[in-house]
Amino acid sequence: MSSLSFRSLIQKSLLMIIPLLAMTSVAQVTEYNLWVNGVRVTSTNKTISCDLGTAVFDGNATLTLNGVLMTKTCEVNGYNASIISHLPNLAITTTTKVSGKHCVISNEFGSGIIAVPASGTGSCKVTINNNGTQLSIFSKGDGIYATGAFQMYTSVLKINSSGNGLTALAGITLGANNSSYTPQLTITTENGDGLVTTNAITAQTTKSGAYLNVTAGGNGIICNKYTHSGTTKYTIKAGKNGIVCDNAISDSSTQPLSIEAGLDCFKTPSNLSISQNRIHTFKAGGVAIGSPVQVTLSGHGSTFNIEGTTDAAVGISIPKGTFENRFSTINIKGKGKGIVLGSVSNGVDLAATLKNGGVLDIKTELAAISAITNSTLIFFGGNANLHSTVAARAIELDDAENHIQMRGFVKLRRGPLTAQNVGIGIRDKFVWKGTDTAASWDSPSSWDKGVVPTKYDLVRFESSMELPAGMVPDNFCGVIEVASGASLTATFDSLTETPKFSAAIEREASFVKKGKGTVQISPFPGTYGGDIAIAEGTVIFSGNGYTNAPGFFGDLTVSKGANVIVKDSPFEYRHGAMTLASQSASSVVYYGNHDSYPTVENIYRIWEGWFGNPAIPSSRKTFTTPPHLLSSASAYSSAYLCGEKGILKGNVENWGRAVMLSAFSETRSVVFTCDDTAGKLFVDKELFTYNTSAKSKIWKKGWHALDWRQHNTGGGMSMTFKLKNPSLINPGDVITADYLWNGICFENLTLEEGATLDIASGQAVAFAAHEKLQIDGEVTGAADSCFTIALTDKPLELDNLAQYSGKIEIGYPAQAKASVDLSDAAFSIIGYGELIFTNGLEAKVSSDFIGTLTIPDGTTFTPVGTLKASKVTGTGTYVSTVTAPAPTKGFGGKVVYNNGSTEKISRGSLSGLDEVSLSNGSTLVIPASIVARLSSKIELQDWTTGAWALTGKTLDAAYRQGTPYVDSDGALVMTDDGGRQRRSAFLTNVVFHLADSWQVSFTYQASPIGKYEKERAGEGLTMVLQYGGAADCDVNANAPYAVGVARTTANGIAIRHNETAPTGIDYVLSGKVGTEHLESFSSLGFNPYRPINVNVSFGNRRLLFKLEQDGKTREKLIDYTNISQTYGTFWLGFTAGTGATDADGTVVGLVQKISNFKGWVLRETDVTPPLEGYEVSSPDWHLNGNIVREDDTFIIHKTTRLFGSAINTNALDIKQGYKVSWRQKISKRVTTGDPRLDMYGAVLLQGYGTNYYSTSASYPYIKNKLAGFGFMSQTDSYGAYWPWAWIIGNSITKLGNMNLGINNESEYINDVSFIYDGNDTIVIENKRPNTSNEGESTLILNNINAFEQLGRKALLTIMGTYGGNSSITRYRPIYYSDIKVQALNNCDMPIDFPITIEEGALGKISVNGVSTNTLAVAATVENLNLANGASLLLTNITGRAVTTGLGTIKLQGNEQHIVTATNVTAALDVLDLMNCQHPLIGSAPLTLSGNWTSRNGVITIRIPSAWVALPSFDAVNLTGATLNGEMPQFRVELVNSDGSIRGGKGVFAYVTADGMLRLRTPARTLLMIN
Repeated sequence: MSSLSFRSLIQKSLLMIIPLLAMTSVAQVTEYNLWVNGVRVTSTNKTISCDLGTAVFDGNATLTLNGVLMTKTCEVNGYNASIISHLPNLAITTTTKVSGKHCVISNEFGSGIIAVPASGTGSCKVTINNNGTQLSIFSKGDGIYATGAFQMYTSVLKINSSGNGLTALAGITLGANNSSYTPQLTITTENGDGLVTTNAITAQTTKSGAYLNVTAGGNGIICNKYTHSGTTKYTIKAGKNGIVCDNAISDSSTQPLSIEAGLDCFKTPSNLSISQNRIHTFKAGGVAIGSPVQVTLSGHGSTFNIEGTTDAAVGISIPKGTFENRFSTINIKGKGKGIVLGSVSNGVDLAATLKNGGVLDIKTELAAISAITNSTLIFFGGNANLHSTVAARAIELDDAENHIQMRGFVKLRRGPLTAQNVGIGIRDKFVWKGTDTAASWDSPSSWDKGVVPTKYDLVRFESSMELPAGMVPDNFCGVIEVASGASLTATFDSLTETPKFSAAIEREASFVKKGKGTVQISPFPGTYGGDIAIAEGTVIFSGNGYTNAPGFFGDLTVSKGANVIVKDSPFEYRHGAMTLASQSASSVVYYGNHDSYPTVENIYRIWEGWFGNPAIPSSRKTFTTPPHLLSSASAYSSAYLCGEKGILKGNVENWGRAVMLSAFSETRSVVFTCDDTAGKLFVDKELFTYNTSAKSKIWKKGWHALDWRQHNTGGGMSMTFKLKNPSLINPGDVITADYLWNGICFENLTLEEGATLDIASGQAVAFAAHEKLQIDGEVTGAADSCFTIALTDKPLELDNLAQYSGKIEIGYPAQAKASVDLSDAAFSIIGYGELIFTNGLEAKVSSDFIGTLTIPDGTTFTPVGTLKASKVTGTGTYVSTVTAPAPTKGFGGKVVYNNGSTEKISRGSLSGLDEVSLSNGSTLVIPASIVARLSSKIELQDWTTGAWALTGKTLDAAYRQGTPYVDSDGALVMTDDGGRQRRSAFLTNVVFHLADSWQVSFTYQASPIGKYEKERAGEGLTMVLQYGGAADCDVNANAPYAVGVARTTANGIAIRHNETAPTGIDYVLSGKVGTEHLESFSSLGFNPYRPINVNVSFGNRRLLFKLEQDGKTREKLIDYTNISQTYGTFWLGFTAGTGATDADGTVVGLVQKISNFKGWVLRETDVTPPLEGYEVSSPDWHLNGNIVREDDTFIIHKTTRLFGSAINTNALDIKQGYKVSWRQKISKRVTTGDPRLDMYGAVLLQGYGTNYYSTSASYPYIKNKLAGFGFMSQTDSYGAYWPWAWIIGNSITKLGNMNLGINNESEYINDVSFIYDGNDTIVIENKRPNTSNEGESTLILNNINAFEQLGRKALLTIMGTYGGNSSITRYRPIYYSDIKVQALNNCDMPIDFPITIEEGALGKISVNGVSTNTLAVAATVENLNLANGASLLLTNITGRAVTTGLGTIKLQGNEQHIVTATNVTAALDVLDLMNCQHPLIGSAPLTLSGNWTSRNGVITIRIPSAWVALPSFDAVNLTGATLNGEMPQFRVELVNSDGSIRGGKGVFAYVTADGMLRLRTPARTLLMIN
């Protein structure tokens, strides 16, 4: 309706107003401008009696109807209505009082309610709020007429009128913009309009249950402005137009909109917009949806059901511009036309454009789509079924088909374009309804829609079916879907045609290919995973391309004689995911807010629509491969599913689809986080909302579908997807490359004998074989083909791939091994899983293998080329090379340093290695940093000494109670009965730290209880490290092995015994004994009831278990890199448990004993008492700038952000090792406001004097000054992102939070020390008092030479600076106290593993000390083996003086040499000649050249006892040696044939005048007498 028509309506209303007669008052009686039921309301008559009930006026504005039946009319000034009001505001409330009934107004002569001004000007407002009771109005005139506004709250109002239903000229409001009101309005008119206003009609309530139902003989709604949001449901049926509005119409309610109109559903001169995901129904004799300007249907997932009722009807009219159906479903049927594009204006053709990415299903009598000249149809996704039942063509274009565009995956499914029935789109879905094999694919009756699917469609089989040869058309290229529980068998016999289709086989379903023909099958993206069997012929499995969404299959079975070929599954893009980005600034490619996509199906539509949109450049398609291995523990906490490289930034929508591997079948907690605005992640269609608390999901081993979206509003970007609880061995709780697959992949594999699997050149195929991996047939491929085993239930047998010439990728956590020598095989090995090495595989391990290499006992691995394995474990032999250095942690076998290599030992080497062998020219370096940290050896005590806490409880009273105990043989009995025993034993007098290196060994013995008629084995024992102390046993009934409930911080191994569950060796991780890492006793070749010898070593944060029984060995490795980020100190112990008695009385338990326990731990070297002059109160400190000294504390930033330093004037020798320790307190933030303070504090050693400090806003170092190193703290934006850092020269290395985070508010105290080894390494130890939080970091210095240029001196310095904006006045004081400097001592660090110099080789050992006291032994090689002709050079690669101890020197021949560099002294201890031939005088088996001394004042010489009867001889040629210190004593030990040792009585050792260490025997003495 035009504005003019509204003015006419107003004028007509005003002419009806007759001037009111002046009222005369009766004394003390007030007459109100309100008439009710034929009576005027006065001050003495405020309660009006009605036919039923009463109407009560409050004298102000409220009229309460108490269960009224009102039938009388009021005639006032020409108005006729049951209620007439001249009040500015009339508030009507209703109750059921008096009559107990709802209120009814019935007027056979006039209107229901009229509210008009008495003067003829102004407005009168009506509100209704009846709190849920009902008001019904039956009227001959209008239902309600008001010149003001009308508003309903929580009301039920029904109007049935001959005239207009509800007229409120100043506006109509239903409810309010909140969740408090539920208006319910029903209007029925005989001839009039439903709702009429010259202003706005508004419905914005958000409370459910609100509705507007209009059945009008005229128009449904007439308004000037239309606003419909919230939850009010509109249902309109109008004889004329549905909604008439002078301005734009915007409908964004969340409820369905239903309009049935004799003419148009919408009448507006402006835009029409309908949004939100809803189901709409429109039925019109004219235009159902139309606007002369712009029509926008932006509910991405809405359904529009439209019907035309006359030949002139149009479903959607787009006179000009562009109409885009992105992802909604539009169904149009009935008479008239479906969609009309374009119009004629003033004789000019106006073209329009239709873009479709959703579903168009149009079946109309006339053209489904009609368009004027130059109009364009663009189909970029979705599906369009266009059918004209009367007209000759479904599509009528004035300029034929020149302007029809099909993009991306869209095809002409059914045609031609000139046909009466046209299909355009990606696919439609059809369900098979045929009942037997005689049913025809080409018969409409075989399909649910009564139409034969096109070759592009999806066909679904919901029950088992066998399709004979020829049933599936050769040209079919759509999708075959098989429902869960069904099996589809299809025969393909053609030898000339190759059908190419996608398979969507749901889990628990199967597809069987028969026939001699060839078919090509691609995985349909989504959550499927059913099985495929190739019974005959050939199947080509073709990928979807890396730019499209991947899919996956379930199990693959290839029968004898059948063939499988893998293609279009590129090796280059096998790991990773594709992310697509749309820019919100561009309406062409922006797909709306994430809330518009509540289901994963919407993401599917979006994805497919992308590829048809020409506005998506290649730069918005990003393929991301995450790393296989994350380099640090902090990286695990922020590991991206899709990070900076995979997500575009700057107000864009990002969408991704991927296939993810689940390696662990258990309940895991899923955490999905992202920054900026909300995101959604779907795992197998299950929704995980961003940044919410963890949600648990029961995972199935194998492949899973991931789909996600995220809206980035700019700046940084991250999305993380983590699987937690339990925290498995890295990287089990984050998405790394091994967990994403983008190509052809299956789960289990059965390749029968005579079957072939061929992988095309450059392609890859993956198997997540969690149950079965049977390869009896032949796998073939090119050198660049890839066979990936992503998951195994037992190691892949490489023997079965001996003829394969491509790559074999072992994914994490899969395993592979060989049983025979495969040196002639042509394959190469890559991946991040575990390779269990067998001799002959050396050349197969490529540089792209970055996983775990396990070298079993009895094997020798010599790398060929570069080895990049992230972990090397095992008890075999590793031969290092220049390009493949020896492993430094986690390896427990023998290492051969080969080909002149130089190798440094590590903490892991000290505790884990069995032996080191040096070939010619190789050098073993014992760094000063190791000497500084691990020189003190502590022997661990067993349980007979009282050093263990033995605790426990038996839960069932009928069984043996008590704690672990020591039996008569000294063994610790952990369990000895059934009845759910829960027992533990923890070492109490040694607390283990991350910096330690230690080793423990023991024997475990299990045996039956042996005292019950019915008994079986159950539960077992663990050895763990746990945080929190040597706590009491975990006695919870739900804590098997006495861990898992209270002991959730325990990590170690479990020996599992249970005849009704898997048994063997397993991990304990975060207090949980899992099943996914179990290795059964049978697979290990172990007898569970024979002794198992266990050796446990720890170093470099890796815990290595070596288990041995009767010559069979296995290793289990736990990487504490991630675990230790939470806990810094640990207690070592055992826990054990037995089971509950079975229902039939069978006792479940066993006897478990631990014996032969021994161990040691290496700790920090001895230090001197604190040096004088370094305490804060010392006058030796020189203060610069604004640092303050108060109460034995240095304070920086005390009153504001300041620069300053305190420098101790006592210079330190840079060649001496030191331990510098202090307490640092970072105060609470003093001031409020922006927390971005950038306050820095540092402790340094620097070589530039006492005036050294920074005066500019930067880090606490001096620019261009290199001679400085130390440790700094920072407070940063909203808590420090990296609160700790190294300083080296004029640069920093960020360390993260080191498990010691600093936020921007709280006070923090840290006890810090750095240990400088006097060479080139500094180690920081950072601890928080009264907690177990501690962190550690090591830095190799590259600027020591800068100190050499300054006289080898360094000054201890405390420095404070700040960064950022210098105008910021907020600050945070930092305090330094308890400063100590202690010199490190050389204290003879033991190197326990044997070191062998190979036959004829020159081996070198370089020991680096930590002290300038060079007479003290820095470290001792406790067991040195010199093979025949071997030579040892003792050196120091830093050129510094040092004394190196040699413990037991075993000579394996008669021509060995030990040579020391000029600055090295050899300290001798024991000389073992047991493997030498008896030497003679003048031919000593050992020649020592250089400097020598004794280790402890005595040198022991060990010889066979039989030599007593032989002549005297020379043991060591010392003619070229120089003795440092006094001549030692010599002691001779005689070794009997049984190995026993007795004193060397009668044998005398001495050094001759010519420098020979000679042994004089009794036989030689007698000879001289004769």
